Amino acid sequence: FGGATSSRAPAPGLPAGVNDSAFPVGTRVEARYLLSNGRVTNRWYLGRIAGQNIDGTYQVEYDDGDRWDSAPQECIVRSGMAPVSVGGDGGVRLALLELGLAARGRPGTPP
Repeated sequence: FGGATSSRAPAPGLPAGVNDSAFPVGTRVEARYLLSNGRVTNRWYLGRIAGQNIDGTYQVEYDDGDRWDSAPQECIVRSGMAPVSVGGDGGVRLALLELGLAARGRPGTPP
């Protein structure tokens, strides 16, 4: 994964070229997740930025309690900005439910 760089001075302790303002600590984000087999998911999960590493990756704390301690910037977007992926696992419907956009009152939809 290649990272975006910034021409302004990095925060103390970060190397030159690290974009320290992309996701400040505490920023609500949606991020992909690194599986134990080394693959990164195509789905986006809610969480927050817990920190930035010296190599420019981020520490993400997911709302479900999981963590990714070296998430590349390319796997993170601000909350509400994640692209919706179309897949056989109902990802579109799940995304709509999480956003509260599912049609109300139809069979199989929550009230």
